[in-house]
Amino acid sequence: MIHLLFEGGNSDLKGRTFPLPDGIRKLLKEILNNYDGDRNVEGYKRLNNILDMKTISYQEMKRLKNYFDNFNGDINSDEYKLNGGDALKTWVNNTLNTATTSIRNFKQAKKDAGIPNAFIKSHNKDRQTHNKLKPTQAKFNTNDISNRIKDNTSIKYEGRQRKTIYISEQQYRLIKEAQDATFNVNELSAINSFRGRYNYCLQHLGPTIGKGSSRTIFQLSDERVLKLAINTKGIAQNEQEGRYDYYLERLDITPQIFEKDEDGKWLISEYVLPAKKQDFQECLGIDEKTFFNFLITSWVNAHGHQKYKYVYGGRLLNDELFYELTEREELMNWYDYISNYDMPLGDIIVRRNYGMTVRNGDPVIVLLDNGLTDEIYNNYYKR
Repeated sequence: MIHLLFEGGNSDLKGRTFPLPDGIRKLLKEILNNYDGDRNVEGYKRLNNILDMKTISYQEMKRLKNYFDNFNGDINSDEYKLNGGDALKTWVNNTLNTATTSIRNFKQAKKDAGIPNAFIKSHNKDRQTHNKLKPTQAKFNTNDISNRIKDNTSIKYEGRQRKTIYISEQQYRLIKEAQDATFNVNELSAINSFRGRYNYCLQHLGPTIGKGSSRTIFQLSDERVLKLAINTKGIAQNEQEGRYDYYLERLDITPQIFEKDEDGKWLISEYVLPAKKQDFQECLGIDEKTFFNFLITSWVNAHGHQKYKYVYGGRLLNDELFYELTEREELMNWYDYISNYDMPLGDIIVRRNYGMTVRNGDPVIVLLDNGLTDEIYNNYYKR
């Protein structure tokens, strides 16, 4: 088995939290409800605490990983089950592997691209030579992939060079057990009810990795996810997000769409890593706050209503800085998008709606969900 985490943990992940997927949460609740033993044992209390959390801290993730790595007992025992069993073990390992590998690959890419001190903490870098307005240009190393796959000791997902994940054969087996080979999008489209389609995906794809008020997300592979509509609002959002738009495609700021149902029941899109605060600086050359203020200023200028200038006045950029940013290549497309599309402002100035991927070897920020427009919001939500 290949371990990607050092015993002391990864300092870049300290303080980070990870959302517990709805599918995993459901399985943990079932474990808790089916347990009829001593409710004063540590495992029972710990499982209750995990279910009470919206997110799990990196420290707790490390504790869980350490437990599973060193467990040599019966996997059918109450102790093992109360720690989440195989479902939580697989999710913890894959989540930490993804996060850790992403950081290491990103630093290695900067090093390969000739950027000095990529593995030195930011506060130790030479601030005199660091250009804050220059985005990182990264080239990802994909050497020797064929041999790594051929020897069957690990699985390497290359996709769009977005990230690389190494997992053990046991982890791979658990994932494949949850995702059977009989899943078929034509069968999915033929099911008439929302509940029927949802149950079909649960049966064939395993637990969801995310769920909103209108759509739920299932992971198809390391590169793709399925967005399943669970009500008419989700249908409308899938139709909006899945429609072909040459101009939007050229802007290249949204996840790629690979396949879709013509009636909006589902669509298959690119799997993107959730963005972190520091990703905006690395990809866009400006910090997260300045980026969101740039979007607000672009949105207010496009709509031109005086009330918006009053509401967001404290966050509007001055003209000199704003027009300087609109001329920058990595921000031009965002300015064009805000000026020409009617996305609700509240949805585009929160970090949870952004992700980071790699395009042509360079890390880029993308908007995770462009399916909720003002029109859809007014028709389905504002009632």
